[in-house]
Amino acid sequence: MRLIFSIIILAFLFTACSEDDARPTASLIGAPTITSPAGGGSYSFEENQAAEVFEQFKWTMADFGYQAAISYKLEVARAGNNFANALTLNTTSDLEVNDLTVGKLNNLMIAAFGVVDTINASALEFRVCATVSSEIESLCSNPITLNVVPYPVVVIYDSLSVPGSYQGWDPSSRETVIFSRKNNEVYSGYIYFGEDGSLYKFAKGWSWDMNWGDTAPFDGVLEPGGIGNDILIDVSGLYYLECDLNALKHTNLKTDWGVLGSATPTGTSSDTKLIWDDTKKALTTTISLTVGEIRFRANDNDAINFGDTFNNGTLDADGDGIPIIEAGNYTIDLILTVGDYTYVLTKN
Repeated sequence: MRLIFSIIILAFLFTACSEDDARPTASLIGAPTITSPAGGGSYSFEENQAAEVFEQFKWTMADFGYQAAISYKLEVARAGNNFANALTLNTTSDLEVNDLTVGKLNNLMIAAFGVVDTINASALEFRVCATVSSEIESLCSNPITLNVVPYPVVVIYDSLSVPGSYQGWDPSSRETVIFSRKNNEVYSGYIYFGEDGSLYKFAKGWSWDMNWGDTAPFDGVLEPGGIGNDILIDVSGLYYLECDLNALKHTNLKTDWGVLGSATPTGTSSDTKLIWDDTKKALTTTISLTVGEIRFRANDNDAINFGDTFNNGTLDADGDGIPIIEAGNYTIDLILTVGDYTYVLTKN
């Protein structure tokens, strides 16, 4: 009878649910704890260390209240964003990861997190999350923070061609592409469509061998190959495209860009519009600036905005204002149709 009673109790733990959550629950007793390395360490990477193991990560076993096969995921994120854009470094059933190299972490910092400061340390947070089932909440360790100065590298992003009527239906063009900044089959970027009613598709491998479109009525779901699934752009302009080849989903958003800030004639209250220059392949304006700061944003709101946190000419999402140290008349070029978003300030 005791054995039967225990089985009933265990079954209850897996089937009990509330009105708000229909998922089964387990007795979530203990999250894993990272035991190595210790948090707070500082590192300065050198290129000749690229093949070396960064650190051996170890942690304690998670406890879900019953015996089960547990999968552990080691994650990293820039400090301070609550792992909103975390990357998975390794998934294992072991209690350690000992193959994370300096080169891999260095390149992830630059390509995925946009860390381009090679002088001052950037804080990274690491945590381990344990999972036994998609139906049961994961248990994640408290994060540890490590401070890292990367070495500079030229990042080559995976790219996806965007052939269409606007560029001669050429999938081999390197000028009309979007990029996977995490090299994870999720691509994004800006494409300028110069005519109303432009059509496009996505193609991989610089040919039509692998391509995807969206059959009207457009629902954001990609269908491979075929005829009649060209994606329509009603109104010309600069569009932000996203394409997830894992989930076969895509979106597009028309963006109208402006510059604002304490250095501009209208300050922080409104934008000075930027106009597309097809020769420069950039958004541009000529404007009188005072000493102060500027930044860029789309569609007259801050949902998509860029600054330059490290003042190096490469734009950062939600970055710091770009300093203007000398008043005068400037030509501003905003360049978004490349892997790294950049800008150029030219004093006239």
